[in-house]
Amino acid sequence: MSILDDWKEFKKYRESVRNALYGPSDPLSEAETEKVMSGATECFPIKAEENELFAVLFRNPEGRVNEFDDQFLLMQNQKGTSVLIDSWPITTDPGLYWMEHPMNPKGCAIMVPGVYEYKLGLHRGKRAFVQAGPVKVYRDNNKDKIHDHDPKSIDEGYHAINIHGPHLWEAENVDRDSGGCMVFKRQEDITRCIWFFDHFEQTNLTIILS
Repeated sequence: MSILDDWKEFKKYRESVRNALYGPSDPLSEAETEKVMSGATECFPIKAEENELFAVLFRNPEGRVNEFDDQFLLMQNQKGTSVLIDSWPITTDPGLYWMEHPMNPKGCAIMVPGVYEYKLGLHRGKRAFVQAGPVKVYRDNNKDKIHDHDPKSIDEGYHAINIHGPHLWEAENVDRDSGGCMVFKRQEDITRCIWFFDHFEQTNLTIILS
């Protein structure tokens, strides 16, 4: 059974959080934002074990290229309520370099929204989250510096689309840090994220990419 059974209900929650993160012109207060992002089972219907950690990744609707303008929300199921543990800036999109020089002849990988399974592992020798199941990606092969989400290009499988930190301590732009992976802007952020998994002795991670 998926951790997320009702995508339609989740979309209501998603729009509330997007407004808190990226607008509207009259932004929510800090307290209101915390309330929306923490959520509750009524508006965020999940199927998770008690104290299970999971993540909701929000892609910036403006889709700016080469920027860490998305959000990684680490959540935990506490007595049936989805509680926000922490959040960090990430990118869910490839950097400009790999858009212009795709590693795969089919084109650069861009994650398709959905629910995916990950687990603790290594990415280039550093602790990270690696695929524990297949993922779907769009293939963008026209090198026009625009993220293309063509449903006809969807490619499903094990593509080494990991969740990891930047190659330096902190990255200004995405550039070569992502050829399709979801990448934290700062190494200290993913280190802190993984600390929670060590603390709760959890090795698996379900992500909901929206």
